[in-house]
Amino acid sequence: MLHSSFVCPQLILFVVKMRVFYVLLVTMLFVLIRHQFSLAILRPFTFKYTRRKLVSLNVNINPPSSAVCSYLKHLGIHSHISLCPRRKQFRKYRAGRHIAINRFRTIEVVCNSFRTACGSVSRSVNVANLINICPLSVIRNEAKTLTVGLFNAQSVCQPEKRVSICDFICDADVDIFFVTETWLSSSGDEARCIDLAPCGYDVKSFPRLSRGGGLAVVARNAISLSLEFTSSFTFDHSSFELVMVTLSLSNRSTHFFCIYRPPPNRKNKLSVSLFIEQLPALFEYCNTLGGSVMILGDFNFHYDRPDDPYVSKILDLLHVYNLEQSVHVPTHKHGHILDWIVYRPDDNILLSSTVTSKLTSDHLAILCKLDLTVPEPTNEQRLRRNINSIDRQQFSLDIKSKLEFVGHPSAEQFHRCLCSILDSHAPLSLEIVRQHKYSPWYHKICAELQAAKRIRRKAERRWLSSKLTVHKEIYIEAKRQVTKIVHNAKSEYFSLKIAGCVNCKQLFNVADKLLGRNIALPLPASVSMECLPRLFSTFFHDKVVKIREHLDGATTHELPSPYSHDVEYEHTLFTSFKPVTTEHLLSILAKCAPKSCDLDPMPTSLLLDCLDVLLPSMTDIINDSLVSGVFPSFYKSAIVKPLLKKSTLDSNDMKNYRPVSNLSFMSKILEKVVAYQLLSHLNSYNLFSGFQSAYRPGHSTETALLKVVNDLLSALDEGEFSILVLLDLSAAFDTIDHDILLHRLHHVFGIQGTALSWFRSYLTNRFQMVSIKGTLSDPVELCYGVPQGSVLGPILFILYMQPLSHVILNHPVSHMLYADDTQVYKSCNANDLPSTILCIEKCVSDIKTWMLSNKLQMNEDKTEVLLVTPKRVAKSEPFPEFMNINGTCVKFCPSLRNLGITLDSTLSLHQHVLNVCRGAFLELRRINSIRNFLTTDAVKTLVCSLVLSRVDYCNSLLAGLPQCHLKKIQYVQNAAARLIFRAPKSDHVSPLLQKLHWLPISCRIEHKISSLCYNSLSGIGPQYLSDLTQVYTSCRCLRSSSDTRILKIPKVKTKSYGQRSFAYQGPIIWNKLPLEIRHQGKIDGLKQALKTYLFRFQ
Repeated sequence: MLHSSFVCPQLILFVVKMRVFYVLLVTMLFVLIRHQFSLAILRPFTFKYTRRKLVSLNVNINPPSSAVCSYLKHLGIHSHISLCPRRKQFRKYRAGRHIAINRFRTIEVVCNSFRTACGSVSRSVNVANLINICPLSVIRNEAKTLTVGLFNAQSVCQPEKRVSICDFICDADVDIFFVTETWLSSSGDEARCIDLAPCGYDVKSFPRLSRGGGLAVVARNAISLSLEFTSSFTFDHSSFELVMVTLSLSNRSTHFFCIYRPPPNRKNKLSVSLFIEQLPALFEYCNTLGGSVMILGDFNFHYDRPDDPYVSKILDLLHVYNLEQSVHVPTHKHGHILDWIVYRPDDNILLSSTVTSKLTSDHLAILCKLDLTVPEPTNEQRLRRNINSIDRQQFSLDIKSKLEFVGHPSAEQFHRCLCSILDSHAPLSLEIVRQHKYSPWYHKICAELQAAKRIRRKAERRWLSSKLTVHKEIYIEAKRQVTKIVHNAKSEYFSLKIAGCVNCKQLFNVADKLLGRNIALPLPASVSMECLPRLFSTFFHDKVVKIREHLDGATTHELPSPYSHDVEYEHTLFTSFKPVTTEHLLSILAKCAPKSCDLDPMPTSLLLDCLDVLLPSMTDIINDSLVSGVFPSFYKSAIVKPLLKKSTLDSNDMKNYRPVSNLSFMSKILEKVVAYQLLSHLNSYNLFSGFQSAYRPGHSTETALLKVVNDLLSALDEGEFSILVLLDLSAAFDTIDHDILLHRLHHVFGIQGTALSWFRSYLTNRFQMVSIKGTLSDPVELCYGVPQGSVLGPILFILYMQPLSHVILNHPVSHMLYADDTQVYKSCNANDLPSTILCIEKCVSDIKTWMLSNKLQMNEDKTEVLLVTPKRVAKSEPFPEFMNINGTCVKFCPSLRNLGITLDSTLSLHQHVLNVCRGAFLELRRINSIRNFLTTDAVKTLVCSLVLSRVDYCNSLLAGLPQCHLKKIQYVQNAAARLIFRAPKSDHVSPLLQKLHWLPISCRIEHKISSLCYNSLSGIGPQYLSDLTQVYTSCRCLRSSSDTRILKIPKVKTKSYGQRSFAYQGPIIWNKLPLEIRHQGKIDGLKQALKTYLFRFQ
């Protein structure tokens, strides 16, 4: 027993040990198997994540565990989201106050659906605190989400503010950026508006009509074609500014409503209650739209004060219409939430909204992430030639050998030879036009700008962590430094580019780029680019065909023959053209602008460089055409490009486009040779109508207006009334009948033989094609009209309109023609006014009858009538209110625009002066907006072409006006001089004008009047002005009788009318000139001597 009792405890101990061993072994095996199994499970679901994706996440759940926070902090992943609060720390100030500072860990936490992707398994991690996101493999295939920004700029007139906005858009990679309170004007601020868009972006401005306010939308180029803007609505929104931007992507529409509600004050007379009354109309309109809706902007309500009664009402409205507001962080410097992002939760498009301090005014910027896929930018492909790589000497030798091999080339052979040689030296290659990511001045400041941005970011983080005022000032100064670097680089870039301009054309191109004028006008967005050329071609062709069908069908009553008013030709016939010499052709080519067309075999500049080789062949081709009387069929094609008439018109309506025709360079050279001989024949026998002022040397719109205004002023001087009628034609150049034109050339102008055959060949079998971004439509035959964009087209048109003067002369009325603009006027006493109206109505009726028989359509809707009356009776007596123009009642206008001049009912020209000053100051404002980039000479060139050209246009009509009107124009010239030299308003302007060698306004008028009088005396000017200036002949012999250039001064009655007429002002100004100036031999010598003489009286 002792033995057994002794053995049992040992056995039990052994068994226990073995059990423990087996348990440990099994446990180790189980742990090992579990660990392997865990690795096998974990390995497929362990992913890496991009830093950008981690930082962009939004945390809307409980704070994560400390282990995950520590691990992400170790990775260096930080965010603006404040998590994991620590204990409060106190900073002691000198004043003894303690300010509590909350320290936060600004990091975010991520995980996948199965395992945590950060930290080991053994760490303690609360999975409930983790956010599920997609792995990298999914992220790489995921398209970019849409980023929308909102910012109240409180004026973008400062260059630094615009640079900051552009910098923020690029750094934040914003797709659509809404700016409120731009403070831009509807006109004059184009340069500032275009400066809001960085490279690769477009901008659309919606300024307020009055001062302040204004909205702007900056959009990426890749989505700008998918945007549609609406600023007019059926409901009333007078209490707030509103614009709707519709984004259509992947058959999904998203409507953005940008709002700015100005605070009510005594000036705008707005109220909060009015806004609350009008706001439901906006919400109702949103419900009628399909797709998603987002309303964003500056509401100027404190969302952080829900107890405010007005805010409470708006929140109730949001709740009623199932809308929510997503911004819960202050957006104003005073700690209020004024900028709202309102959305529909049911749309499920808003991913996050963030308030950032990277862009500040008195407001902060807001960034929103939307669940919308942004399309990738597509690179445009185009065919191009590397012309600069051509060896010009070898190119000329190849052309010479090729043409010598051909011998006597035709027009088509000449074209093919040039094309083949150009293909061998500069073949067409497919070029990918990539979107420029950076501005052209970026690469020069890249390193400096990046360093400044790092300093700015460091200062921002320090300020956000400390909230100290000193750190905020350091951060603001760092932002200013970044803006200063960009602004200086841009100024230097454009200044060097302008300084390098060798001619005015290059200067205007750079200035237009700065002013936003060279932006391509929009095309209809509702039609694909491939179909647009065909649709435009059909529209332009059908428009002319419909007018001709209407004219051909207007035979319900018997029309007279179109040749009934033609006057038979009685002089020497013009039967053939003379062959042109190489010297004459060379002189014509020297005056031609080097413009190219898509139909040309090579660029015109390259052709002119090889002119010594090409000139003989070009002369042969032109002479073959002149001698044979056949216009080369190869030159009968035209390229038409649609051009929007005004930028304010609807771009989706094709009626708002006009066709701009381009012809080949050789075609224009041949037409110039023919035009030279044709005009020589017409001028030799004085075959032009004496009342036609278009396309004739010595004639202009100014001479035509001078004659009409002179007659009207003379009638007012006699106390008479006058009626002026302006007639308008529809598509006049396009509906001309070829048979009538050829008959008129034959019988009225004496053109026969091969010359007439040449014109018949020139007019027939012509074609045109519409070109849009390299895509051509099918050729369409032109059966009517004269070629648009040609040299001979305007001349043939005025020859076609020649009998119209004979029609009008059959009535006791006066008239003036300028191309298709017809003016008919008649003066009478007050008692004869009804009969005068009937007389003019009868004349206009006969004009329309002649036009119908000659296939021209009068547009009664655009016909204007002006009743000119003396001032003393303008308001005292009742007058007729309208005239009957071919069955259409046309009301008398208080003022009308005639050839660019505004005429009022009393001929005071007050409105015209205001229009000139307004337009000139607008151009000065535009030039001033880019003044920092321009040199003094560049500003002078722009001012002379854009400002002084407006001031000098038809300024002879201003002679005799009161000084109060002329002073207004003088202010324009003074402002222009100060702008050129950057002189303050306190400086005297006379030294500036002398330095510029500019005559004052009154002297410029005298200079123009004197030049017109010289042309009249020399026979250079029109005959109707020569009839107004008669040479004075004394009845007795005087010492001044030897001077044959003294004009007779007529007697007038009134200073307001008679002394303003050209018949009075011309002799008065001319006779005051010294004898040596009045007897100058040439007009150029007169102008030079006249300017020197007038400078003495400043």
